[in-house]
Amino acid sequence: MKRNPLASIKLLNIKPALSILFLLQAFTATVLWGDLTIIDSISAGGSPSALKVHPFLHKLYVYDSYGSEIRVIDLECDTLIAEIPVTPGENRFILELDVTNNWIFAATVRDFQDFLYKIDCLTDSILAQRTLGSATYISASLSPQTSSIFWGLEGGKIYRLDEHTLAVIDSFTTSYGLIEIISEVVDFGIFVYALRSVANTIAVIEWGANPEIMGVAISPYSDDMCLNPFNHSLYITHRYQNHITVVDPLNLRPLATINIANPAKRIAYSTALNHVYALIPNPHKVVVIDAATNSVVQYLPLQRRPISIAVDSHTGLVYIGCSNGKVYIIQDK
Repeated sequence: MKRNPLASIKLLNIKPALSILFLLQAFTATVLWGDLTIIDSISAGGSPSALKVHPFLHKLYVYDSYGSEIRVIDLECDTLIAEIPVTPGENRFILELDVTNNWIFAATVRDFQDFLYKIDCLTDSILAQRTLGSATYISASLSPQTSSIFWGLEGGKIYRLDEHTLAVIDSFTTSYGLIEIISEVVDFGIFVYALRSVANTIAVIEWGANPEIMGVAISPYSDDMCLNPFNHSLYITHRYQNHITVVDPLNLRPLATINIANPAKRIAYSTALNHVYALIPNPHKVVVIDAATNSVVQYLPLQRRPISIAVDSHTGLVYIGCSNGKVYIIQDK
């Protein structure tokens, strides 16, 4: 029987004692004025190290770093429908989705070598793959408006690839310690934002024939970032600090510092609700931030350590992969 994710109100499939404990934790948690609720869970298996939701095909792509494969789950019936074999990764797993062309791009690193896969979402089969060079850490950002993929290596090299052929178009070199990149197209050009952990800055690169680079200083120990495309602001997590930094990269200025209970790691933005979700590994929970006011809305406890997150841009549902091999489906209002 097919399941409408928005209509589902099932409790987690756990033992009664654990269920009672979990509900007590949720009741006693610090709740401000949010309405975040776990409505279901999916047994993805292994370690769901990266997630991506195709909002129109109703598919969840799960990058299992233990099983060396990408699992494809039909969200209408919570059924595994495909397993796509990929190179076993070590410390970085990426999924980027092109909804228009129904392509998903997967990337990882193994034995100091990067790997990039282009996958057809209609057939869930690999269309092409390639490598670019030696790396211990990688980052990637899809730019469907320009049919490009921006591909960053830890050493500071950023490549722009043709989305159709995976051929290199051009490249740019910034400083060492590159851990995350985000690209966006605005009225006056293509911009790439590069998070540099060693320099404690975000490099703002105006891409073109002669790329221009500027920088915004941020707090140290940066870990991950996401973009609010409506006002072009970046939200950055910090590995050892109890706050999230908000930056306006186009005007090269900080906007806010949002204090949170514990250091956060992965972070994602919801276009459906204008909310930001940050995963706190210890203790296990997710913090919700209202992007309109840059204030904390709610903390929601989780059963296990959260390691990945994805947001369905159509339904607004949030998917969180945890260390127990489960993906929890969370409804926000």
